[in-house]
Amino acid sequence: MFESYDAPRSLPRVFSGVAADALCVAGGGEGITPLCLLDLPLSVVGDIAVLPFTAYQQVRHGNFHPRCIPEQREEIRARNRREVEAALELCRKDAEKGISNCGSMSAPDGTVLVRLDGGAPCP
Repeated sequence: MFESYDAPRSLPRVFSGVAADALCVAGGGEGITPLCLLDLPLSVVGDIAVLPFTAYQQVRHGNFHPRCIPEQREEIRARNRREVEAALELCRKDAEKGISNCGSMSAPDGTVLVRLDGGAPCP
């Protein structure tokens, strides 16, 4: 989930196989969709078989969340840094036009209030 920008930020544990197949079918992709469609009924059967366990896990631990892959941390930090810098540049341009809508990113005196180091490697 973490590697894809358009993937959901969490996935329920209950019927997670069906949910993953539904995402696969909805996301499309040549050659992948037929396999997802083939797997869908098998996932329904499997998810029903483990429903008591996954229901317990859902209540106890909540949804699945994306994992950060160590090899991608620097790439993720760099992407976060670029996004913050682009937002700050937009704020500066707006400030030049007299628009002040970036109070959470920069102080009125121009002091940056957000982290420029890229922040946490994983959202």
